[in-house]
Amino acid sequence: MVHRFQERLGTKVDLFRDDSGSAGKITIHFYSDEELQAVFDILLGNEKRM
Repeated sequence: MVHRFQERLGTKVDLFRDDSGSAGKITIHFYSDEELQAVFDILLGNEKRM
């Protein structure tokens, strides 16, 4: 699953689950403002920016 996130987002992704496996968190790494913008656009599309 992590590999698919990384392929789609084009950056490192970490997935952490709690002991029960029913909750967790995803960490998306970025290394520049441009990369952050690219991740934002992939996740939220062309949402109007403020």
